[in-house]
Amino acid sequence: MKKRTLLLLGIFCGSIGFSQTLTPEVIATAGDYFTSTNNNLSWTLGESVIETYSSTNNILTQGFQQSSYTITSVGENMNSVSSVFVYPNPASNFINICTESTEMKIMKVDLLTIAGKSVHSETFQNKLQLDLSGYSNGLYFIRVFDDNNNSVKTFKLLKTN
Repeated sequence: MKKRTLLLLGIFCGSIGFSQTLTPEVIATAGDYFTSTNNNLSWTLGESVIETYSSTNNILTQGFQQSSYTITSVGENMNSVSSVFVYPNPASNFINICTESTEMKIMKVDLLTIAGKSVHSETFQNKLQLDLSGYSNGLYFIRVFDDNNNSVKTFKLLKTN
């Protein structure tokens, strides 16, 4: 019975050791690779630094490098409206939201906090002036929707004094 328990414990411990990958990878917001005749440079923003070597002419900082790049983005539906503008940004008292649409379509705008909570929602046709005087300073998101409630564009807005 003891041998069987030790054998099962050994198999279990051995399988745990092989259950994770050991390849170091970084999920970063930016990076690039440059080549010249004598040198190569690869960088990743947000890379964890492990060691730095320096000499009179060169500095080498080693860290993890991304093995493959996958670029992701959020698509915006621009079929219904040619352009949407939000100005001024940063703003203190008000913002203007304008569309360059040839048709007078009813659109919707949502003002969201950085946490994603909707603090204001309103419909408009081609132009809207939104009063910001009742809101505290900080970063907000403005989402504009078309007449079919499809998201057209999202803006970051900085509310200041």
